[in-house]
Amino acid sequence: MLDFWYSERCTRGMKMGICIATCVIIYLSSTIEKLAAPFVIISLVLGIVNHFLQQKINRIASDNPYAQGFSIIGFVFPIILLISIISFLPQPHQWVLAIQVIGFSALGLFIVSIYQNRAPR
Repeated sequence: MLDFWYSERCTRGMKMGICIATCVIIYLSSTIEKLAAPFVIISLVLGIVNHFLQQKINRIASDNPYAQGFSIIGFVFPIILLISIISFLPQPHQWVLAIQVIGFSALGLFIVSIYQNRAPR
């Protein structure tokens, strides 16, 4: 998924549509129960960290003996952090709050990657 997001095949329109769809999903799930502000901030920071981690991993040469290991770490690390955050959510409507955590994490990644990869003026 992230390979497609960072590729040239993912156009600006597609990125905009994905961001809008993510915002709609977060809004609809927040009508059931709202996510607390600390969880929102942690989720956004996780998305931002995930972006910078992917940028560093993409800069590693493919002939480097550690490239495969860092690639695995870049895939597993964000998933472990998301599961950890979701485990701290309150029990009533936990699945709705988990959707919001995943959505805010994705938005953090989307916003930073779109801003960093924009064309200079």
